[in-house]
Amino acid sequence: MLTRPKFRVYEVSVDDLEDILTVLAPLLPSVDVEVSLRDPHDAPVVASALAGAADAIVTGDRGLLDDDELRSWLLERRIQLLSVSELLERL
Repeated sequence: MLTRPKFRVYEVSVDDLEDILTVLAPLLPSVDVEVSLRDPHDAPVVASALAGAADAIVTGDRGLLDDDELRSWLLERRIQLLSVSELLERL
């Protein structure tokens, strides 16, 4: 994940990113995502929203947006799952 092109714009090496995450990891809250996700790689996004008491997750990821079980589970925790266009409509 750290080698994705979108991280290259910051001109930070993968080694430096790994070092930063190693230092910060013990400080981060532990959150259990108690719902099955279509893509396990989405778990950090959902866990971050829970840990940060987010009002919403805004994404273009159809795997998240089309997951009705996840949407219901998040709503029980007062977190909306929105597409970018849904967010813009609300603003």
